[in-house]
Amino acid sequence: MNHVIVSIPARLDGFNADSLVAKLTEDFSSATHVKHLLLDLSAVTFISSAGIRYLIIAADFFKKRDGSVVFCGPCENVLQVLQISGLTQISRTFPGTEEAIAALVKA
Repeated sequence: MNHVIVSIPARLDGFNADSLVAKLTEDFSSATHVKHLLLDLSAVTFISSAGIRYLIIAADFFKKRDGSVVFCGPCENVLQVLQISGLTQISRTFPGTEEAIAALVKA
């Protein structure tokens, strides 16, 4: 399996973004077989600039290993933030994790 699904909490902000970045680098630095990070955003209702920073760091981290970050299940408000911030230009977005996995399998 070359992907991992990570569920993101309801708020992606300064209170948890730094710990998520630390977890990202700690958990995946040595797991070189993981090429794709599927971020389950279905529970997210708020993203601050610190949260956007986390998503950019995650995308850059996986891009360096010829992989990707995929956004799964964002609500309409979160999807708008992703679009306005330009994140949908660098990462694909799917309605849910099942659709994302299916797309990765086809690729």
